[in-house]
Order: sequence, then structure tokens, then C-alpha cells
Amino acid sequence: MSILISTFPDVSNEFTPQAYPLKEFFSQGQVGFYIPLYQRPYSWDTDNVEQLMDDLVKGIESTLTDSQSVSFLGTVILCQEQQKKKNIQPVDLRALPTSVYNVIDGQQRISTLALLATRLYRLTYKFLENIKPDPELGDLVDHLEGEMESLENFFSFSLSTKKAEPKAKPVIVRGNQDEWTLDGEDSKYTSPVSRYLAEFIRDISIGGIDIPDKRTSFGRNLKVMDAYLEAVMNAHQQSESHVSYPHAKKILSRLSEELIWKFDREELSGALKTGPYTDSKCAKIAAGIQISVLYHYLFDRACLSVIYPSSDDWAFDIFQSLNATGTPLTAIETFKPLVVNTVNQSGSYKGSTSERHFDEVDNLFINMDTVEKKAKLTKEFLNVFSLVYEGRSLSNHFSAQRKWLNNTYSDLDSDAQREEFIHRLSNSASYWKYVKWFDHNQLTCYHGLNSLSPAEKQEVVLCVSYLDDAGHRMADTLLSRFYALVIRGSQSSDRGFYEVAKAICAFFTLWRSIASNTGLDEVYRRILSNSDDDSIPKMSWGSSVDYSDIDKLKEYFRSELKREKNVDSKNSWLPKATSNLKYDSAKTVCKFALLVSSHNTIPDNAEPGLMKVGKSGIHSYFDHQHWISSDLKTIEHIAPHKSEGSNWDTKIYSTQLEHSVGNLTLLPTSINSSAGNRSWEEKVLYFKHLALTDTATQDALESEAINKGISLADETIELLTAAKYASHVTPIVEYANHNHAWNTDVIEKRAERVCDLVWDKMWPWLN
Repeated sequence: MSILISTFPDVSNEFTPQAYPLKEFFSQGQVGFYIPLYQRPYSWDTDNVEQLMDDLVKGIESTLTDSQSVSFLGTVILCQEQQKKKNIQPVDLRALPTSVYNVIDGQQRISTLALLATRLYRLTYKFLENIKPDPELGDLVDHLEGEMESLENFFSFSLSTKKAEPKAKPVIVRGNQDEWTLDGEDSKYTSPVSRYLAEFIRDISIGGIDIPDKRTSFGRNLKVMDAYLEAVMNAHQQSESHVSYPHAKKILSRLSEELIWKFDREELSGALKTGPYTDSKCAKIAAGIQISVLYHYLFDRACLSVIYPSSDDWAFDIFQSLNATGTPLTAIETFKPLVVNTVNQSGSYKGSTSERHFDEVDNLFINMDTVEKKAKLTKEFLNVFSLVYEGRSLSNHFSAQRKWLNNTYSDLDSDAQREEFIHRLSNSASYWKYVKWFDHNQLTCYHGLNSLSPAEKQEVVLCVSYLDDAGHRMADTLLSRFYALVIRGSQSSDRGFYEVAKAICAFFTLWRSIASNTGLDEVYRRILSNSDDDSIPKMSWGSSVDYSDIDKLKEYFRSELKREKNVDSKNSWLPKATSNLKYDSAKTVCKFALLVSSHNTIPDNAEPGLMKVGKSGIHSYFDHQHWISSDLKTIEHIAPHKSEGSNWDTKIYSTQLEHSVGNLTLLPTSINSSAGNRSWEEKVLYFKHLALTDTATQDALESEAINKGISLADETIELLTAAKYASHVTPIVEYANHNHAWNTDVIEKRAERVCDLVWDKMWPWLN
């Protein structure tokens, strides 16, 4: 006998997430989150936590210009436990919350938010201890104490029974490891997160949390949170920090006070508006405002998408559908359906130009064999593309990336413009394929640079490789912008790319030889943004760039060196570079400078130890093959960078010249460990072996070593004598042949000479 089913299951709401601000999500009365046994342990690392904190602080910044700004922190899947007494183990029935939700997906997020709440609570507690003695700040104290009460719901729920001690219990426990207990035995919480929350709650209940932090398996995560929170509180001090957070006066100028503390508090905001941050009271008010805005954003604008399936079966169906491949979708993958649907509205995506271009983008990700690699590439690729497109940096968060792609594409006015957008995305993929992923061991050049001479091809690859090795990521913006012209076959585009690569190389080298990276990225952002300043060249995708614009770029770089660093001539640059170009602050730039100063130079007989320009082609160093050669791989300190136990001139170290570019040279790979901490006499013998020209000379060197009682490492000697490139150490050998000891005088002179040669090579590239 068959059974006829006459109804369909009601699935209309089962797969639709509900968005909850965090305050609403965590303030649902006596609600506890239960992590079933099969779930993996808490495993978020500092990268995950930095991403979360970065999203929050960037979201707060965006609030000042976008009243609708929110941060979606991901999706969680929760299934209400219907048989608490049976399925919650171990269990103290007296301490069970009214509602228990099994966490099917999202335990990492919920746990991290609970931990973050404890760190914010702790920071606020300490801040209030500092300002409570000031009676004029009573309103600020009352406001923040109220916020702290709401914050407790993020990491605890309270039992109504008077027998509970303490009344608050950890908001999250792990099955078969933790037990909600009436009497609050901390020993009943054994998983790291729940144990930490239980102890934190206990600290609050006994009257304070100003105690040393307990060791945890996630201690580094807590330190990351603390660093961000400290930066928030101290934003008004304008101290250097990796966290960009608005200071209090900026907040008051952009945000209604109702969003800060529900109603105007003129006695606080008025004092801040009229007083400087250096005033103690104003500084406290500023810190309080900055903390308050964080509370506002965390409570009301940071959201979770929550799915509440009515059964475990449906819960796991949803979970599997969202994680079927084990690899989360990227913003680019979720953007593609919009492109397909849009193109299909006016034709067919299949066989279209947009399909062909999008295939180029898809192919970029084919060999990404891990989630981490795929996410990292997506982040880097889209950030460079968005900067080139309109001068905007993208958040690393999936939703921000997807939103930008979707909105930018949808807001375009015509099919032709949308097709061009995908074409540009494809051009960026080509830059990654042919330039970023170029095999440096090849003797060829980048695809498309056909009209350049062999020497020019080597030079352009050297420039781009050097910029990449130096970590100058903003160079990718202009390089990819001009390489797109190469891929499209624009007239003179290959020579244009060559000129741009040299200009960026020169600008970066001259800047970093005298200063840190601070302010460097902003130079690029100005020419990539849609600025109304006619004095700034427009280099974004929104502008029409051709070969003639390269002169404007060079002029702009020169003007920025003048404006930011007061450099417009060798006389204004050379003294700064001589004293600032050092191994410990600009290692890769030092290597590049040493390569430049070795190119077509010979020993300066008038100045032993120094080099001077020789005939063209006499010693060619300035090419890509020399840059990657194992013969020049190691940057060697002539006087060791550590003075312990050495017989070197102590003045070198007291004047901090050990890292100066004048005390550096290039040696073959692995030499450093053999030659690094030897005496001047021993090092000279190594340098002489590197500069060997015949066997007879080698025999003489071995005799010299024996006479001086110096034992030379055979393996090192073999490496040195086998090296192809040696002329760069000849000036050092000539200096030793004059029986001079290595000292501060030769280091300073050599640093000046190296920098002089660098300027003569680089400055013409900007003119």
C-alpha cells in the first residue's frame, strides 16, 4: 500500500539569512551557543583576527562619509536544541540557558567576537579607572558604564536564579569539554575559549579585571585585538600606527552626537571643540569619543547573517551547499554571474568578447591549489585593479570586494563600457601572467616588448624585478596600467612601458635612499584618484593615457621629490643619501645601489677603495642577469655588522656606520657564513681570490695566507674562484694593497661615491 503525500515542506524561509546587528544577536536573553563535538577546535590565527579588526576600523572610517555603512562579518548557521537535557553533555540542569543553539557553522566568528568583547571591556574598564576621579567627566563615565553592561552579553548570559555564583556564564561552550555550572566552577570549562571566558567573568564578579592576563593558546590573537583597541583609544595622539582610525574632532565634525552617545552632551563635545588635545581633559574626552564610536559601530553596524533551520537535517543541507567543495567562493567568482546575465540581456555571453576576456581572468586562478593562495591572489589582484581603476584601496573582505565589482560594473552607462571594464580586468590578469609571474631564470623579456633592444629588455626586467623584490607594491598600479597598452598593441606602448618602469625605479630609489616608505604610497594614490587638481597628471583607467603622458609622470615624480623631500638636485640629495642609505633600513635598495656603482666602473687610483666611471662596456653589471646571479646574491658587510670579538675599528660601530652602503659589497651565495665575521686581513684574502685572474696569483695568495697564519676555507675559495663577476671588489683589493686598514673614513667616502653614481644613473630617468 503506497502513501500519498499531499503537502510540500515549507522551505520559504529556510534558506534566507536574517541580518542581525551584533548587539541584537547577542542580547536575546538567556541564550547559549553549544559547539558539537565534531566541530574543530578554535583555530583562527592572527591573520583572521587582523582581517576582522581591519574591517571594523575601516567600517568606522567609512561611516563618516556614508550613513549607510555597515560591516557584514559573515554567516552563521544555528539550530535550536530541542532536547537540551539529553543532548547537552556534560550538563548541570540548574545552569542551562533558556535557549541553546547548536553552532553548525560560524563558531570561529562567534568565539572571536566574544574574545574581542572581553578585550574592549578590559580597555574601557582601565580607561574609566583613569577618568573617574574627574567630576567633570561624570557623563562620560555613566555612558561608558552603560555600554559595558551591554557588552557583557557578547561573552556571557545571566541566570535568573539567586543561587548562581556568579550569575553570568560563558556564552559559548564546547560539547564534551565544558559544562555550564550553577556554582561557577572554572575547572568545568576545559576548552581554551570557554575557560578564558569563565575566568574573565569570575574576575569581573570579584570586583576588577586589572590583573595579569592568563596564558592562552590564542594569546597572539588577544595581542592583535589589544593593539587595534589601543590605536582606537589613542587616535587623537596621531602616533604612528598600522591602524587608520579617525580622531575625535573629525568624528564630531561628521557624525551626529546621537550616534555617539544617544543624545548631545555639549559639556563634553564643546570642551573638545575649543580645547587642544594637549589639554588633559580634552585628551580624555577625545579617547572617550573614539571608544564610544567603536561601541556604536560594533553594536549597531557590525552584523551577522544568521540562518536558523528548523531541523538538524536542513541545517547540514545548508552547510553542505555552502561548503560543498571545501573552497569558499571568491569575489571574482560571485561577480561572474552578474556579467553573464547582463551580457545575455542584449545578446549571448557564450562566444562574446566579455567571455573571452573573463576567461583570461579565470585562468589566472586555475593553479591556486589552496584556499589561502586563492584568497591571497584575489586580494592582491583586486586591490591593484581598483587602485588603477579609480585610485581606491579595497578591503580584504569578500563582501567589500564583491560589492565594489558589482556596483562599479552595474553603474556603467552602456554595454560598451561594461565590456571595456571586463577587458581592463583581463589586462590586469595579463600583467600578472606575463610580468608578476615572469620566470626570472629566462633570458627572454616580458611578452609584447618586441621593439626594445636586448640591453633595454634586460634593463626593464631588472627594474621591475628590483621593485618587486623591494616590496614596492604600489609600482604594480602604474606598471599594470601601462602594460595594458602593450597587451592591446598600442603604438610605442612597449617603449612607453620601458620608460615608465625606469621612471618608477628612479623615483623609488631616490626616495628610499633618503627616507622610509612613509608617504610613498600616497604619491601614487594622488595620480590614480579622480582629483580636480590640474597640476596632478591623471593615470587611472578613467583617464586617457598614451605615450606622451609619461613626461607628465616624470615631471610629477620630480615635483614630489621636491615637495616631500626637498630634493631637486644632486647637491640636495647626496648628503641625505650618504648618511641614510643603509642595509638595516633599505636592504634591497642597497643591493641595487651596489649594482649601479659596479656598472662600467673601475678603481679610482686617486682615491683608493673607491670606484669611478670607466669606458662603456668595460664591466657591464646593470642588467637582469646580474641582479639574479648567485655570484652577487649575498650582501656582505665588509666590517662585520656585529663588533663582538673583532679587531675592527671601534669607531665604525660607535658612529653606526656598520650598515652604511659604503661598508657593503656583493659576494656569491653562502659566502656570508664563511667570511662574515673574519678579520680585515682574512677578508682581503677572500676578496683577492674573487678577483683572481690566473693560477699563479692563487698560489701566491695561498702562500700569503700561510705566512700570516690564516686558514682559508676550501669550499669558500672554490666558490670565489668560480664566480664570473668580480670587478666590483677590485677597488677594495686596491685599497688593501696600499696597506690601509678599513675605517670610517673609507666607508663614508665610499658611501658618497656609490650614491653619487646612483644619482647620475637615476636622475636622467626622471628627465
